[in-house]
Amino acid sequence: MEHLLCALEREAHPEILSLSIDSYTRNKDFEKAKRCLKEVPFDLNGFPLVSHGWENGRQLNESIGVPLQIRHGSPDAITLFRVALASGITAFEGGGISYNLPYAKNVPLRTSLRAWEVVDCLSGKLATEYSIIVDRELFGTLTGLLTPPSLAIAVAVLEAILATLQGVRCISVAYPESGNAVQDVAALRSISDIVQGYLKNYSGIPDAEGIHVFPVLHQYMGPFPQDKTKAEQLISQGALTATWGGATKLVTKTPAEAICIPSTEDNINGLRTAKQVIKAATNCLLDASEIVSEQNWIKQEVKEILAPVLEMAKKTTLLEAIISAFDSGLLDIPFAPSVHTKGKIMPSRDANGAIRYLKCGGLALSEETQKRHGQQLRQSSTKTWRERINRDLFYFAPESQMCPDSTNGLIPLAEASTKKIILMVTKSDAHVVGNQVLNAMLEEMNHEVINLGACSSLEELKATLLQQPDVDLIAIGNMNGHALADLEGLATLKQELHLTCPIVLGGNISIHGSLTESQKSQLHQLGIDKIIENRIDGGGEKSSRGNVA
Repeated sequence: MEHLLCALEREAHPEILSLSIDSYTRNKDFEKAKRCLKEVPFDLNGFPLVSHGWENGRQLNESIGVPLQIRHGSPDAITLFRVALASGITAFEGGGISYNLPYAKNVPLRTSLRAWEVVDCLSGKLATEYSIIVDRELFGTLTGLLTPPSLAIAVAVLEAILATLQGVRCISVAYPESGNAVQDVAALRSISDIVQGYLKNYSGIPDAEGIHVFPVLHQYMGPFPQDKTKAEQLISQGALTATWGGATKLVTKTPAEAICIPSTEDNINGLRTAKQVIKAATNCLLDASEIVSEQNWIKQEVKEILAPVLEMAKKTTLLEAIISAFDSGLLDIPFAPSVHTKGKIMPSRDANGAIRYLKCGGLALSEETQKRHGQQLRQSSTKTWRERINRDLFYFAPESQMCPDSTNGLIPLAEASTKKIILMVTKSDAHVVGNQVLNAMLEEMNHEVINLGACSSLEELKATLLQQPDVDLIAIGNMNGHALADLEGLATLKQELHLTCPIVLGGNISIHGSLTESQKSQLHQLGIDKIIENRIDGGGEKSSRGNVA
């Protein structure tokens, strides 16, 4: 990791670098992270800071000339935060909503909100007692795909209020690039005003005027184009958007994003491309009136979403109001793995690629707002759900779209009669969008689908099979490269239940790129009958997957 970060600093000259934490540490499985660090360290998909300990963390931090920021995705980050602080790292991403619902399946909101209350309280004490300011970045990107700006900012507002009530003085709000420059610039320009406005008007926040709020842009988080030139153009567009929108930080992607796990050189090239464009972006060529109009609508939508939540908070606490709002659907997150969301929101792109609400679920959006979104979406020529989701997800990578009748080799066309299928994503993996899309496609093909969703353990699979023994197929997804570790014990389960149905595993199954013959053999020994790998080639040294320009 030190070699990677030093190379990025030396060759690309970023102002800040990210330290991405591994999945085991994210899930507080510190023993497994420690064992993996000792036995197979290159199989970790991030840096196990807690297992390394604060002394090694401090050594790493001091070896880098620019500040480090921790990115992780943990619903309960208390231990990680303490180790990060002891390592001298004072930029920490996450929140009780944004690092739970998009990342975990069964963690109650109360648990994560209370845990992050501790993190924010410690940050507040550092600010008031020692004048040490922790940059608390809120993960407004949520699931990172098709996130309507007003929903992203509304969730960030709630996390910002919770954080500043505990004394946090510096807030960064992350926003995911949608690909429509007008919408993205409008969202970025709105963030500080919206968040600071709510902080100033919410009672109980000391010296709200002195709290700093900074917008952050995460470059496009959806499927990237495989063509290097098109990928560089997309990175350049993100850099322009960040500059025009006034983003304080830009989390960059690499030109190799779609075809391999980015190497050190790939990360350097991504940073260089973004920085060159930022330096050249002197004039905004966008229609200023369109941006202002979009800003006004975003502010209105945030107000409508938050009004009933903040009204409930007057009768109880904001924490309890947030929990009740997610229980009732007044707050919701599309494509989240968590069982604590309703999943009733359906975003979609309009004819210009901006993200709108196709279905707003239980959000308290006014009739006027809903009518506007409906009118914008009616301009699109796409009709069926499958066509729409294909177009929206693969907006910048149409070459990667699923064929109309394709299940990516999961079910051969010769076996197209109705099947009972169990879908799941491995225990440490929160990637759920592909799982949900495949679910919908299989149901459209009249198959019976039992979807366990993301972060599903073998114990959950066993319980399901005991209730549904006549399953025709088990399809398991994995995108974080920890399939071998997550499926340990599958062979025993198959033997115990006398399973005869085929088990298929698909996705980015190895963090090193394509599976080796040895890894394939191990997976077959575990009981996997068929392996469907995404089109990923070997990628050299692991990427930090998220650098900041």
